[in-house]
Amino acid sequence: MATPQKIESLPQLRDGLLQNESLMEEMKNDPVAVLERFIVPNTAVYRLIVWFLGLALVISLMGAVVLFYKDPTIATPAILVSTASAAIGVIAGLLAPQATN
Repeated sequence: MATPQKIESLPQLRDGLLQNESLMEEMKNDPVAVLERFIVPNTAVYRLIVWFLGLALVISLMGAVVLFYKDPTIATPAILVSTASAAIGVIAGLLAPQATN
């Protein structure tokens, strides 16, 4: 029995099943073996990035609050504002759904 290509998405699995009778039979006989061929993306890296950027955002906001309570007449330093803005933008970009076909 020939091994089909690795399956990377559900539409690819559907198309493969419709086009390949042997894959369809394999799916009927042993669906677990077919479904184990899925390539799972490494989400741990993305979680780690979001965690660190969230930490940078919280630290920036805490720094701004501490500076405000220490002396309300002083403006918030631009580095804190830019760090918080960049962290929010990157987190939004990472968490936004990716465009598909």
